Amino acid sequence: MTWYGLVLAKAYGEGIPENMAIDKDGNPTTDPEDAMNGFLLPFDRSYKGSGLGMVVEMLGGPLVGATFGQIEVDWGSLFIAIDPGLLVDIVEFKEHSSELIEKIKNSRSIKGVRIPGERATKARKEALENGYVEVDE
Repeated sequence: MTWYGLVLAKAYGEGIPENMAIDKDGNPTTDPEDAMNGFLLPFDRSYKGSGLGMVVEMLGGPLVGATFGQIEVDWGSLFIAIDPGLLVDIVEFKEHSSELIEKIKNSRSIKGVRIPGERATKARKEALENGYVEVDE
């Protein structure tokens, strides 16, 4: 769940799924407003997800001189460019990356697996073909 997901749920008067957030008193909640005043749980509910979230928070907050730990006006952004050729042969990198994506796409799942950026790429292609972009009210 993202912050924007909470904003949308609140705007539409909807609840959020269980096990996504806790309120300011540390109790589980499905109320988006209570979650906004509390805390979103890490995606895997473990120390690993919490640690990853903390790293992301540090990269987009303290490292770039922006606010952190709460929602304020001073948003931060960090862009990192890595030349894979500095670490590994570029052809090998591309082959192994494609192999990893195929393994993930072919894994067992209930609803199917999407790779990050896949939905946006599909939407962009459709918009270019149709000549318009669909926007929520």
